[in-house]
Amino acid sequence: MTETEHLHLKKPGQGDYYNVDDFNGNADLIDTKLKEIDDSVAQPSGIATLDSSGKLAQMPTAADVGAVPSMLTDIIYVDQEEPVPHYDNLRNYITPGQRVHIATITTAMSVDNCPEMSPGMLEVIEYNHSVKTGQTLAIMQRFTSQISGITYTCIHIPQNGYWSNWQSPVACSDPSDGNICIEFGGGMHLCAASKTWSNVAITSAPNAGCYTSSRLYFSDFPRAFASAPKCIISLSVGSNGPYWVTVDSNGPTTNRPQSFTLTTTASATVSSVTLSYIAIGVSA
Repeated sequence: MTETEHLHLKKPGQGDYYNVDDFNGNADLIDTKLKEIDDSVAQPSGIATLDSSGKLAQMPTAADVGAVPSMLTDIIYVDQEEPVPHYDNLRNYITPGQRVHIATITTAMSVDNCPEMSPGMLEVIEYNHSVKTGQTLAIMQRFTSQISGITYTCIHIPQNGYWSNWQSPVACSDPSDGNICIEFGGGMHLCAASKTWSNVAITSAPNAGCYTSSRLYFSDFPRAFASAPKCIISLSVGSNGPYWVTVDSNGPTTNRPQSFTLTTTASATVSSVTLSYIAIGVSA
C-alpha cells in the first residue's frame, strides 16, 4: 500500500486485502480538509469571495494598502485683511494623509511654523514605520508655496516630540533691492549684489606713478555666513577710465565682502562706477 503526496490518503495495492478502515480514514481526511477550506472563506489569509457584481467582496481599504487621500482634508482661511497671530499652527497636522490648503498670504502670516509667507499646500506623509508594531515612527510635512513654487520639508518624531527645521533645495530672496540670496539644502547659501559709487576721487599717490581712491565698501551680505565665504568682486560699469580694482588682501568677513580701492596711473575723479560681487559659503 502507498499514500497520496499531500493528504496521505491510503492507496491499497492490487494484492492487498480490502479494509473498510482504510476507506473511512481517507474519507475523514478529505472531510477535515474540506471543512478547513470552507472555514477560510472570506477570512484573513483565507479565500476571497465575489459579490453579486462579480467584484471582490473583501476589497482592501485605503488604510490596508497605505493609500492616502488625493483630495483636500482641511482648509485654513483667515477672512480679513490683517493677520491674526497664532490663528493656527502647522504642527497641529501630523496625521499621514492630511492635505491642508493655506488659502491666502494673510492666512500664512497668521499660522505658526509656516515656512513661507505664501499661500500653499501642506501634505503629511508617513516617513518611517515599524513593521513589527505597526506604529508610525516619523512623519514628514511637505509644504509647497503657491508663490515661489519652492517645496519645503520637515520631519517630526511623535514619540519624543522632535521637529526638524524646514528644509528646501533652493530658496531665493526677492532681488528687487539688488541683493540676492539663494539658499541651498545642506546649510549653504550664495549672496550676490551690485553697488554704484559716484564721484570717486582717485587722487592719493602712495606709490610712484599710481594713484588710489579711498577704501570703498559694499553693504552687508543679505544673510551672514558661518565663516568667511569665497567671494569674487568684478567691475560692472565704469567711467573716466582706465583704472583697475585693488581688493583688500584680508578677504571678506562673515558679514560683508572685502573692501577695495580704485587705482589708476593719473589723478582722476570717476563720476560713476558700479561693482558686483558673488559670495558662497556655509550659512550661519
